[in-house]
Amino acid sequence: MQDLRRRLADQAIQAYTDPAGQGGLSAIARSRTLDDASRRQAFLGLIRTNTNSVVEGLRGTREDQEVAARQLEAARKTAAERAAVEVSRTKTLVATQSTQEATHAELQARINHLQEESDALAAEEAALQNLIRTRSAPAAAPTPAAGAAPSAGPAEPGESAPSGPPSSAGLIWPVGGPVTSEFGPRWGRLHAGIDIADPNGTPIAASAGGVVVISGVQGGYGNLVVVDHGNGIATAYAHQSRIAAGEGQSVSQGEIIGYVGSTGNSTGNHLHFEVRVNGVAQNPRNYL
Repeated sequence: MQDLRRRLADQAIQAYTDPAGQGGLSAIARSRTLDDASRRQAFLGLIRTNTNSVVEGLRGTREDQEVAARQLEAARKTAAERAAVEVSRTKTLVATQSTQEATHAELQARINHLQEESDALAAEEAALQNLIRTRSAPAAAPTPAAGAAPSAGPAEPGESAPSGPPSSAGLIWPVGGPVTSEFGPRWGRLHAGIDIADPNGTPIAASAGGVVVISGVQGGYGNLVVVDHGNGIATAYAHQSRIAAGEGQSVSQGEIIGYVGSTGNSTGNHLHFEVRVNGVAQNPRNYL
């Protein structure tokens, strides 16, 4: 800055020594002696040199300012782009967290429903067992027919229930959907049957011929039909949307006795199917 001021002062001297803008020749012409003319010429040359330097300095300063402005604009653009990326990442993280929380809440609600269903069915287990014993024809406790191999273990959920001729125990599958929950302990309670998923309204077939001994609403079982097949064996069909067989009615194997639904303590359309011997729940897979 001091250098620029000095150079501007030199320009002022030039303007003073050459007010008419006649240049160095006029200044030299006004010289009284040769030495004076020589000194004037040297002085004017110095002023021209300084003036050119000032102009070049100003031009360089302007170019530096333009470069700095472009760099500043590029830096601002880069910062804005990075900020946008961070905002997008933050939004994605928030959305992911919200989805995980919603999924966790949905899973927890599903667990709670299953727990409630299991508790309700367990609470009614003794009552249903006594009711079936009372209404079914008494007989010695049978075992699965000779040659009927016990289930090799719980099937994986989603395995389709087979259909076709009766098993060696004489029973057929009541519906043909996938098994979603097996017989055995569940949530600290006995799950006394198997759950077979099928759409609402799917016809339910009697697993074997017999007499309907229970038909109606039974607490957590919802709409329930129990068929006594004799010899102490009875089958139960729970959560029906609509019952198609009344108490005392004789039914044949494969006859429609109701329709799949989700009544009572249920978490979705499915058939809860049980096999009972003298009222005691058995693994249905050993009889199908």
